[in-house]
Amino acid sequence: MVAKVRQLATSDDDWAEDVAALKTPVLILVGDADGMRLTHAVEFFGLLGGGKADGDMVGLPRASLAVLPATTHVGWAPPYHGIMTRIHLLLPIITEFLDSSMRDGQA
Repeated sequence: MVAKVRQLATSDDDWAEDVAALKTPVLILVGDADGMRLTHAVEFFGLLGGGKADGDMVGLPRASLAVLPATTHVGWAPPYHGIMTRIHLLLPIITEFLDSSMRDGQA
């Protein structure tokens, strides 16, 4: 069973087509020491139109990417900085994302 869980945790799924088809605003949150590779998060961001052009010139994409510093996925090891423990970082990011989505009528 441990081998099966390890295989699932270390294998990549190809979600590119499904991610690119999303039409709603998307907030991608990842820690800089997360089990989800940053390159994977950036790839998803790109599939959603992010990182393609200067937002000041062409407007913002429908996706947002936030990389939390000194943050892991679950925080099992010291200093226990899993994403869900980083409330002081998450609240302003999530609030801005939800407010802008509601304001733009995208929610």
